[in-house]
Amino acid sequence: MKIKSGWDGEGECKCSVSVDGSWAHVGFSSRFGFVSVISVDTGKVLDYVTLSNECKSCKKWEREGKTHTRDFLQWFVEHEKYCTLNHDGSAKTMKEQGAVILFRRSVEKHSLQYTTYVGDGDRRKLEDGKQLTGKGRLTNKLMNSFQTFYGVAIRNKKGNVNAMRQNVMTRLFHYASTAENPMHHFCPEGDTSWCKWQVDKERGSSTYRPLKNPLSEVVVKILEPVFEKLSDEKLLSCAEKCLTQNQNESLHHVIWSYLPKGEYHSAGEIQLGTAPAVRHFNSGMENVNTNPFEKANISVGDNNKRLWINNDSTRIRHSLYKASQKGKKRRKQLIAMEAQHQDTLQYDDSYAKDKYYKSSTSDNPSEKGRDRLNVKHVANP
Repeated sequence: MKIKSGWDGEGECKCSVSVDGSWAHVGFSSRFGFVSVISVDTGKVLDYVTLSNECKSCKKWEREGKTHTRDFLQWFVEHEKYCTLNHDGSAKTMKEQGAVILFRRSVEKHSLQYTTYVGDGDRRKLEDGKQLTGKGRLTNKLMNSFQTFYGVAIRNKKGNVNAMRQNVMTRLFHYASTAENPMHHFCPEGDTSWCKWQVDKERGSSTYRPLKNPLSEVVVKILEPVFEKLSDEKLLSCAEKCLTQNQNESLHHVIWSYLPKGEYHSAGEIQLGTAPAVRHFNSGMENVNTNPFEKANISVGDNNKRLWINNDSTRIRHSLYKASQKGKKRRKQLIAMEAQHQDTLQYDDSYAKDKYYKSSTSDNPSEKGRDRLNVKHVANP
């Protein structure tokens, strides 16, 4: 679709552009994004911006809880000019904010006024006109809860497919319940139930408090078929014994450390690399490296042996920590922290106009020029 832009050779050139963005990873969990503006008439890139909602150095201080210390402030004074954090929002909002940045500086940087843009209409809404994510919708915290309880539902009812199925469906309706419309029919009954509504029903008490932001009816309608598939008897019967392939995944990790996926390997190299990787997985690095030398009647130095033994010890220590309650608790804390951080960025109000535009009284000439923009949206043909 071509849109002609008239220009008399004086002042700002009015032109039509196409705007689009991309992310470093699939989905909206990416930390980095790219937004570009391309001329509809010439097909040339007029401007672009890269965005990041994370700075590894700053995040290290945040994880350690030291962002309010004097040491952090002294460090940040020097670090600020190198900080990679230039986007305050989720990956989903990078395209919108990037477009605003590019439009704001078009006059100052290129003497161009973008009057019409071609977009792809990426933002999808549900029947009620709202998006799937946000308060009372799907949040990262809620999705993590669904994932956790799905595993718990299977492990706690090992060998009982019908009980597994009921436990899976429980969480969806429990999180959609309100005081006016309680939906706890799947929740376990009795005064020992984790569901306070069922406990109150049994004891005649009033300890149950409805969720502050229950799932809306529209979201439940979308999620119910997903939960039906997850609770399918045929699917759950495969997990009846609660066995996993975690050990196989660990082996794959060792194999691909010998044969990096980013590089090409011949069939012979695959065979040659897989054999020591399997031995490394079964017996450790010391065994892998010592045996070939011994068979060749070559003595191995004590320093080498100590190095290999230390590597094996470190590997075992890390594995034991990850399998311990302390390690599991720490992982859950980090996942919860990340989910909460993402949720604060993905609510619908993150698209609010005042998130991107400041007052027109700003001293920034590029922001003053914003008022001159007369932008119309044209969908892709």
